[in-house]
Amino acid sequence: DQVYIVTSGENMAIYAAANIATAVENFRQRGYASLGGVILNRRNVENEREKVQVLCNDIHTVIVGDLPRDTHVSEAEVNKKPVFEAYPDCDYCHEIRNLAQYMIEHGVKHE
Repeated sequence: DQVYIVTSGENMAIYAAANIATAVENFRQRGYASLGGVILNRRNVENEREKVQVLCNDIHTVIVGDLPRDTHVSEAEVNKKPVFEAYPDCDYCHEIRNLAQYMIEHGVKHE
């Protein structure tokens, strides 16, 4: 029912996100899913949030999640464990929980 676009502040990622948003809008007009927002998956590029905010302004949506660049993710991979199992209290897991709560609270309601 809703599409969330995951992007970073890298130029190619923003370009791809804009194209996906255009496609979602075209399909929304046909009765398919709508755009729920943008998830910023940080790559630690300069002015990253600001660049993604400009994208959101252009496509008329908001940043619904801001996932930090967190070494715990790669450390968990090395240990062959999900990050939620290996480091459940890290910043990344905290932000994923916030994002999940947002999606639950703002999801499309069926009648």
